[in-house]
Amino acid sequence: LYVDGALTAQDTVANDGLFYTGAPLRIGTDTNGAQLSNSFSGSIDEVKIFSCRLTPAQVARDFDQNWPFAD
Repeated sequence: LYVDGALTAQDTVANDGLFYTGAPLRIGTDTNGAQLSNSFSGSIDEVKIFSCRLTPAQVARDFDQNWPFAD
């Protein structure tokens, strides 16, 4: 998790990437069946989703320049 271009938290997951399950992508909440759960209490802005894993340097450059990442 990056906040203002700085790494603030990290975790390892068993899979790599987003998987389409037929449900819409949700940011800041989870879906438990038809019910929303574990909702984030705050504001989320400037969300970006990339098709590849970024290095910390790429995240910092994207934040500093406010440009979309390009290879």
